[in-house]
Amino acid sequence: MTCSGSKDVSHIMKFNGTNFPLWKLGLFVSLEELEVLSIVDGTSRIPDEVFRLIPHNNDQEAGDLELTNATEINLCKKKDVLARRILLSTIDPNLQNRANQ
Repeated sequence: MTCSGSKDVSHIMKFNGTNFPLWKLGLFVSLEELEVLSIVDGTSRIPDEVFRLIPHNNDQEAGDLELTNATEINLCKKKDVLARRILLSTIDPNLQNRANQ
């Protein structure tokens, strides 16, 4: 599954500390459109790594481990980064700087 729609969120009013309801509405619509709302609300998580053993020369107990779900993990990580980028880009920079103080 790929993220659909435009990733431009310039149409969302930046959160300035006083416009939460309107900002939240615009934000959630964009997060849903870009298929990352479940990352933000916690209903979707990065999956655990799943490995399979590739045995060496008929030795069932020795071998190499292969990650079987790397594609799924990478997609979730990309969605997580996209969600964080959307959140940061829709918050007034003056409010972002307050978090570091």
